[in-house]
Amino acid sequence: MSRRNNMIKMTLAIGLVAVIGVGATLAYLTDTTDKVKNIFVIGNDIEIDLLETKYGEEEKTVVNGEFNENIYDGLLPSDKVTKDPTVKVHKDSSDCYVFMKVSGIDALEAVDTNVDGDGDFVVTGYDNEQWERVSPTDGNGEDGIYIYIGEYANENKVIPKQENDVELKELFENVKYLEAADGTTPEGGLPSIEVEACAIQAKGLDYENALEQVCNEVWK
Repeated sequence: MSRRNNMIKMTLAIGLVAVIGVGATLAYLTDTTDKVKNIFVIGNDIEIDLLETKYGEEEKTVVNGEFNENIYDGLLPSDKVTKDPTVKVHKDSSDCYVFMKVSGIDALEAVDTNVDGDGDFVVTGYDNEQWERVSPTDGNGEDGIYIYIGEYANENKVIPKQENDVELKELFENVKYLEAADGTTPEGGLPSIEVEACAIQAKGLDYENALEQVCNEVWK
């Protein structure tokens, strides 16, 4: 009889534990939070314009389209025409390096129709404190790639984000047809001067890497 009573007591104890266990599970404190959605957007916030004063116009205008031509027709010895390529960096553009590439100046200044050794044309108005030629670096001629280092750039040659549009100093200012030229056109015509501009992000790129990107990828 005693053994039976013990079994009954044990069964009741196990049942009681089970009930307590269920009650404890139902009594847990809980709380939840709102869901957070993380959205990732690729940045594309560098915007520049290439500006030039077109023939017959006093103010610089934006160079639009895939290819543009400024035609200087009817030049006479002693004429001087405005040729002032520069870059406008739009406000809120990310920190960037700004480069310009020019070609054709060396060929134009080499034209010498009366063979006096002085040439017929000269390009003037360079400012080496605003633009630095970085490729080639041999110091001969004017063609090549330049980087802006003027007042808007910091010591690392980076133009930080600006609150307003900024117009950089022109790369050069004019082309002069010298008085000593004999007024004739060389066979094949005169060489053209071509100018391009490029801005590349500064974040994640030091100057050397930015220049490598420009030389090997943009203007390869």
